[in-house]
Amino acid sequence: VKRGWRPEPGYRPAEKTSAERPAPPEFNLELLERFAGRFAKLINLPWLADRSVVDPATVDAQRYLEMMYRADERVVVFTDDKSQGQALWPEEALPDTGPHGVWYLAQPVDGKYHMNPRRKTPAPSRRSQESVTSWRYMVLESDEAPVRAWLGALVQLPLRIAAIYTSGGRSVHALIKVDAPTKDAWDQEKRQLTPGLLMLGADPGALSAVRLTRLPNCYREGKTDKHGTYHRFPNPELQKLLYLNPAPEIRPLVDVFARRDTIQSWLKWAALGISDADETGGELLKSALRFYSTVSVPCRLALARLEDIEQREAA
Repeated sequence: VKRGWRPEPGYRPAEKTSAERPAPPEFNLELLERFAGRFAKLINLPWLADRSVVDPATVDAQRYLEMMYRADERVVVFTDDKSQGQALWPEEALPDTGPHGVWYLAQPVDGKYHMNPRRKTPAPSRRSQESVTSWRYMVLESDEAPVRAWLGALVQLPLRIAAIYTSGGRSVHALIKVDAPTKDAWDQEKRQLTPGLLMLGADPGALSAVRLTRLPNCYREGKTDKHGTYHRFPNPELQKLLYLNPAPEIRPLVDVFARRDTIQSWLKWAALGISDADETGGELLKSALRFYSTVSVPCRLALARLEDIEQREAA
């Protein structure tokens, strides 16, 4: 507008219309497969376990939380994700199984109930942002992307991946360390990452600052289908921990050197048999072989051999 301009008599400015928000990027399977490339075939449980700070087979839910949170922090744990939580860790015992699995709130909390003003009917909650004490993590998961391609993409992203674990179903979750000073800073980080992640198959609904995620190495007993019918699994499925590094650097996992040959380590132990000095009576070894038996035929055979020896000795 030129300086000194005055509107003509009867002039009315055009009403401002709010610009429609652009639609978020959609999952592009072709892009995901092209980006994952050869890593879609290469990345599996042993590959990730070899690069994990500790062997995932040796980490139960209690130890997992101890490694991911400070002693003065609290974590809400759920077997019913619509509730206020079934346990407050570390003050209460952890559940190790649930009808639909076991979840935890990724951000640490103070353990207290605060009024949540964003609900239609404000109510006290210990799982809302008012309870959060640190905006530390972001959860990535995908129900659409093929698991191998999703993993092949994850390991190439320059993210601080603290943990990778399964849902006890077909999806894989990744816990990304953000360490944002405030929720606004967390939201800004999300806005920067979202477009690319969505195109690779990340679930937009999971990209929230206050988010539940699966508690690794707990069990899921069944699932509810799209019609609302609950189906119990023939055997409970493990929400299996695949990778763990509580202090990750900003670099792709493909640039991380292997720390061990996980499978060979257990097979060498199995070849020696269960000694009298084993305080677990062979349970640690058998548990690890069982953990990797789904992806390793030698582990499956070694486990069967040990169990056969036990049966013959007990007869």
